[in-house]
Amino acid sequence: MIEFLRRRLSINRNAGLFPIHGKALVLFVCRIVSALLSYGIYAIIARTTSKDTYDGFALIFSLVHFVGPLAGMGQSLVIIKHLPLVDDSSVIRKRILDSIRIVYIGLLVTTPLTIVFLHRQLNSATNLTIVFASGALVAFVIGDLLSSIWRGIGSVVGAAFGRDLIWRIALFLLVLISFTRTDVVSLTWVSSDFCISLTLAMIVMAGFVLPRVIKPSHLVTSCSSVPPSEWLFYLGLTAIEVSFWNVDVLILNAMGVDDVGGYFTAQRIAQTLYLIPASAIFVAAPHVSSLFYEGKSAEVQRLSNDISCRTGLVVAFLVVLIFLMSHSIMQLFGARFADRYYLLDILSLSPLISAVGGLHATVPTMCGLQQSYFIRRLSFSVLFIAIKTIAATTGSLSFFAIVSVLESTTVTILGVMLARRVGIRLGAIV
Repeated sequence: MIEFLRRRLSINRNAGLFPIHGKALVLFVCRIVSALLSYGIYAIIARTTSKDTYDGFALIFSLVHFVGPLAGMGQSLVIIKHLPLVDDSSVIRKRILDSIRIVYIGLLVTTPLTIVFLHRQLNSATNLTIVFASGALVAFVIGDLLSSIWRGIGSVVGAAFGRDLIWRIALFLLVLISFTRTDVVSLTWVSSDFCISLTLAMIVMAGFVLPRVIKPSHLVTSCSSVPPSEWLFYLGLTAIEVSFWNVDVLILNAMGVDDVGGYFTAQRIAQTLYLIPASAIFVAAPHVSSLFYEGKSAEVQRLSNDISCRTGLVVAFLVVLIFLMSHSIMQLFGARFADRYYLLDILSLSPLISAVGGLHATVPTMCGLQQSYFIRRLSFSVLFIAIKTIAATTGSLSFFAIVSVLESTTVTILGVMLARRVGIRLGAIV
């Protein structure tokens, strides 16, 4: 995988310490460490909390990752697409400040709504728990924006370290300390640890990013801003994407389905398989727009197909291991989850399908197809949310998981088919 990134991404627009293939290797290691930390965090919390507390943590965790990108108003995608195409530092600062203003408005709207929602869903939660959860949301949004800026100006490894590793390391240490010093493990403890870890990551990223983009010199005001129609489409795509990742737990919780924590655990374990193709895509994404608009569509196609074949094989191997060991894996998070091993078997198919699709989500958003992609993704998202709601009413978690896999399959095929409109044939499944 490292060798194909070295060959394919021959245009290095970054000025970093590592060449492209070195960055991919470091990034892949970061993702592996991130996955192990996630396993440790979920296992500690699951084993040292009651069922209700763990379900509450699952709701807060999913809600932050669902609402956070919405509060970002699609600015992360806008920055990743446009900053690599800009060489003038004053224009870069102008675009970043525009994005910061938009994100500020998004936070003003979403934070109060999040507080109201948590008050309604977590009846037994204290006001302090709600405060910590809301603080985690704000820290997550700002940290995600800083990570995108860091990535857009060329520090791919730094962006990955800031977004994926810092808060997980901090949260792992905090829950470990909290749960060894007290016999009473409450949702307030968990939410405070979550908030503190995200805030720490935000501060660290701000310390690295802001000095690079904000200087005392006068900022230009004559450069053109990103058209509102474009970032609104990116906002819509972001909303759909976070719905795809996080809405399952919210639906199950709203419908009163039993053992939401079991589904959450299986889902998060399965989603760590996405880290393998995501390591290559994370490095490749900022270059896709540059390659495409330089008329190098064939290079984008070869890059995507290499990602599809090579990461697909690795994920397929891991899926087979999960099928053989799913019962033991789920039991690591607590005996009450062992009987839900079949959820892990089913949900692990989603990252495999996505890996085979290569750059199926990147090409439409970076090569001028965001409007068509948004309309179709919105239609399918509404359809599958309705189907999932119906599935939740049956109380069958296995049926619900199968619907989730069908949604992943549909999304992958959609991206592959749309890419053909600009002459790029992606993946190995269509």
